[in-house]
Amino acid sequence: MSVAVEAGIQVLPFWVPDGYAAPVERAAAAKAAAVYAGQCGARLALPRHAVTSESPWSLSPAHLRRAPTAARLVLPSPSSAAIAAAEAPRVRVVAACLRNNPCGRRLASPPMVMARPTVRWP
Repeated sequence: MSVAVEAGIQVLPFWVPDGYAAPVERAAAAKAAAVYAGQCGARLALPRHAVTSESPWSLSPAHLRRAPTAARLVLPSPSSAAIAAAEAPRVRVVAACLRNNPCGRRLASPPMVMARPTVRWP
């Protein structure tokens, strides 16, 4: 997320199941993410093994840095999208890497909830 935001890309989180979901569920979510990206006029970030010259945007920070800049990018995620969707309408959601840079704490004004997304890799 931070690589996209630093490049000036508007990030659209999209919930997808984690690696523990059934393959058919993951495939359906990937298809839904592609439809959503089309509806939003956005590019879709893919798993790094699925990038092509036509779709060079990846969930990998290294691949994303090399890809052409897109105005809007759908980032499929089991955790970040769930956090963003769980917030009430008109609540400002701030994404920051607090591990590396504590400035994220200054971006949000109180009251503030810090949620640590748990990413599980299969």
